[in-house]
Amino acid sequence: MNRFGAVILTAVALTFAVGCGGGNGLGLKAGDKLVVKQALEREQFEASYGESTDKIDHTDGALVDIPEGTVLEVFVTPKSDAKIIVVMPVKSKDDAGNEITDVEALVNKFVPERYRTADFLYYTFSLKAEYLGTKVELLK
Repeated sequence: MNRFGAVILTAVALTFAVGCGGGNGLGLKAGDKLVVKQALEREQFEASYGESTDKIDHTDGALVDIPEGTVLEVFVTPKSDAKIIVVMPVKSKDDAGNEITDVEALVNKFVPERYRTADFLYYTFSLKAEYLGTKVELLK
């Protein structure tokens, strides 16, 4: 194939990818940090259970509050047309107002005791994508 043909095919492929949702979308990727700018009430968390993260047996969840100032890490890169952003808290404050970053302290803060069973592995929050730029902002 000549160079001109390769350039045309590449341009068509890029145009197709961007036009079909292959673009930036929300502009978030796994590992990005978000800060809660307005307390989030009754947000869905999902706890995962099993032998290991490779062998999740089941999930469970409930609604909990996420206070203003909490820092959340994007757990998985959302698709360009995602309606939900899956995040995990990495920093918040305890009831006395002290900053907490320890994983166990964060679990104790956000996961009600009845969900912290022997086979508990981890938890995430599913936030509405529409919160981005209003109730949560990308931490720079």
